[in-house]
Amino acid sequence: MLTRATAEPAGALDRLFAARPMGAMEWGLERIEALLAALGDPHHAFASVHISGTNGKGSTALFCARLLEAHGARVGLYTSPHLHDISERFVVDGEPIDRAKLDRIAARITDLPETRPATYFEVATALAFEAFREAGVEWAVVETGLGGRLDATNVLTPRVSCVTTIGLDHADILGSSLEAIAAEKAGIFKPHVPAVIGLIPDPARPILEEAARRAEAPLRTLGEETSIWDVSTSLDGTRFRYRSPVWPDDLELFIPLVGRHQAQNAGLALLALEAAGVDPRADVIAIALEAVALPGRFEVRRGGDCVVVYDIAHNREGLDVVLRTLEEVGAPRPWVAVVGILADKPWSGMLGMLRLDMQAIILTQAPSAPEARRWNLAAVVVEEEAGTALVVEADLGRALELANELGAGGTVLVTGSAYTVGDARGRPGPTRTSGE
Repeated sequence: MLTRATAEPAGALDRLFAARPMGAMEWGLERIEALLAALGDPHHAFASVHISGTNGKGSTALFCARLLEAHGARVGLYTSPHLHDISERFVVDGEPIDRAKLDRIAARITDLPETRPATYFEVATALAFEAFREAGVEWAVVETGLGGRLDATNVLTPRVSCVTTIGLDHADILGSSLEAIAAEKAGIFKPHVPAVIGLIPDPARPILEEAARRAEAPLRTLGEETSIWDVSTSLDGTRFRYRSPVWPDDLELFIPLVGRHQAQNAGLALLALEAAGVDPRADVIAIALEAVALPGRFEVRRGGDCVVVYDIAHNREGLDVVLRTLEEVGAPRPWVAVVGILADKPWSGMLGMLRLDMQAIILTQAPSAPEARRWNLAAVVVEEEAGTALVVEADLGRALELANELGAGGTVLVTGSAYTVGDARGRPGPTRTSGE
């Protein structure tokens, strides 16, 4: 597979993004609104599902898209980040949009005066909406990039708004408390548009409930009107039962994604589509969910001397789910972690969590990580030297080789960021992948 550094040949798509560093941002909807207006407001051309949250957005969005497709709709899916190639962000009916089509649309956008002040994510969002309009999608499932209230995707008036989880991530931008972060995520709720929320901890949940009340948005909550139960998970996938007012006699379902959190994400997707007025069929739901694949989210590869798990967990909440899932599925020991975390993430706390379960932790650097956001491995070791010994191998290829040696007969976890996972997945290794 290609890596970020080599995946994208020169073309209009690259020129469009070249002057806009990924991660750079300026808050406000004025630029994206002007850009979309110049394109003829493509975001009004389709129905949409809008999804925010700290973790679980990508999985929930994918489940929604696959369920809509299985019921005969033409569906666009816009998610981030990508693992290998930017075209992964722009998907229609399960396939990334052809690079030549993206180049053609990008060339048009580049020529617009409104493009010049726009950020990377604003340009990507405009590109997605225009590409979806051209493709004739009936539904778009759209994941926020960051937050919600001022996220570029918040120009949508969806059929349903969904918040998956609330945790302490991007605290420097969204606020340092669960309440502040919840208020930003709840900014996607629209007047009179149904709102759906996942398993939200206190004190964040009352913030979402109050935001829905102010917007007069009918609110449905996973775990109240619905139940996810009888969950069993293994390295091959997850089985569970789903019950709701639409399905009072339960649906028995299987997803080839690992972890009870994925059962919750699938249930949330079903609840969101019910709230949006979609009338699903039981047999179609089962077939759609059984076909889901999501690289980089507890993705299991078997082969060689160990099991390899790739997960893009980049915050404490996400890593906690990964570690609990390893335990629950009985992943073979020893456990060895290959870890590359961005400098602006809570790496110290994450390493502290890994120390409790890992027999070895190898710190590395993702080649594709932005220079300005790379962690300083020497400084990390100095700060962490009081704990379990950490092995430093800045070269990712050598770090993976060492992990395979230390983890022989056990499990290697590759984690810390989408950059780390994307770069690692692009290297030779075990080939039989769960869910793919």
